[in-house]
Amino acid sequence: MSCVRLFINSNYDYLLGLANKYVGEEYGGDLLNDLFLIYLEGDEKHEEMCERGELMKYICRTLAICGFSKSSRFYYKYKKHRERHADRYPIEIVRSNLNNETETGEKNVENQMNMVFSILEEVRWFDANVFKSYYLHSHSLRTLSDATGIPKNTLYKSIQKAKAHLQENTKRIR
Repeated sequence: MSCVRLFINSNYDYLLGLANKYVGEEYGGDLLNDLFLIYLEGDEKHEEMCERGELMKYICRTLAICGFSKSSRFYYKYKKHRERHADRYPIEIVRSNLNNETETGEKNVENQMNMVFSILEEVRWFDANVFKSYYLHSHSLRTLSDATGIPKNTLYKSIQKAKAHLQENTKRIR
C-alpha cells in the first residue's frame, strides 16, 4: 500500500472535519474526495511529499485554496450552480418582474428595492438588519455568525421572521 493511501486512511476523519469547516458540511466530503482522487492517481510528487512528512501541510493548503477560490474545479462543479439559483430573495423577486433592463426598468428595480427596505422597517430593527446583511453581502449563516459573534440559531430565526414578513407583503413590493 502506498504512503499516500496509508496517510489518507489514517487521517481521513480529521481532514473531513477540516473540509467541512472550510466549505460547510454540504460540500466538505465532496471537496475532500475530489482532492483524494488527484492525490491517489499515482503522481510521484505526492508520494515524495508523504515520505518527507509534508503531505498534511500540502493537503490543508489545497483544501483552503480549492474551497475559497472562484477559479477552482470544485467551485465550478458545486458552488457556481448554486449561485445561479440565487439565495437573494428580495432581489430575485424584483428581477423576476423585469422583462428587459431599460432605463424605466432600472428605475422600477430601484423603486421596488426601496419598497423592500421600507417594508423591512416594519419588522424589528435587529431582524431587518440581519436580513439585509445576510442577503446583500452573500453571507451564509456560519460566516455571518463568525463575523458578528451572534449564534447561528438567533440569526436563522431573525432571517426567517423577515422573510415571512416580506412574503406576506409581496403584493406591495410588486
